[in-house]
Amino acid sequence: MIRNFTLISLVASLFLLMACGDNSTSDKKKAKSQLKTLVQKYKKEIKAGRKLKKEFMQTLGKQLKEAIKKSGPAGAISICKTASSQAEQSFKSKDPNILSFRRISSKPRNVKDHTPTAAETKKLDSMEKRVKAGKHPGLRIIAEKDSVTVLYPIRVGGLCLQCHGDPANMDKKVLAEIKKHYPDDKATGYKAKDFRGAFAIKWKQ
Repeated sequence: MIRNFTLISLVASLFLLMACGDNSTSDKKKAKSQLKTLVQKYKKEIKAGRKLKKEFMQTLGKQLKEAIKKSGPAGAISICKTASSQAEQSFKSKDPNILSFRRISSKPRNVKDHTPTAAETKKLDSMEKRVKAGKHPGLRIIAEKDSVTVLYPIRVGGLCLQCHGDPANMDKKVLAEIKKHYPDDKATGYKAKDFRGAFAIKWKQ
């Protein structure tokens, strides 16, 4: 009797595991299908946002390089703080349909402006999982009643490591400036090509 019960339990467990595996595969296929549908629906916003992201990176990157050349990495921290915020506001005004233009991260430096919402956090987590699995993070879309937010991935570049790398290898003056301007900073400990976060561009619908 005990043996029969054990056998039945093992069979039941096996079917349960198989069912869970099928559900997981099914959920992934469903999510992929939903994303594909959203990409088609919002292709105009996605294309416009991708262009703005590229332009933003070039603009801010140029400003940071000039600031580092002039004042060094430590001296560039305060300049970056102002220039970064101004650039985001400037790019928001480039299109009347843009409700917000911001960079978000689960490890923000500017906690006030760059902390993700709950919905954005879920999307960032899924993007980071893909990166850790050796895959491209792709983009994510959050569609709501009156708006759509498109998330474009940000990876860590070589220049970024001067202010976002391993604290043990960073200039002490840089660390002091970060602490001075960003007391709640969480944005260190990265390596080149790590997933940093995303551009979150919210469009009016």
